[in-house]
Amino acid sequence: LVFPEVAEVKDDDSMPQKKKKKKSGSKG
Repeated sequence: LVFPEVAEVKDDDSMPQKKKKKKSGSKG
């Protein structure tokens, strides 16, 4: 099963800066 979050994580992998910001927002 593929979740939308997984796809986002893959994209974030390319941008470490975005990953930090996105991870915080996604969790919050």
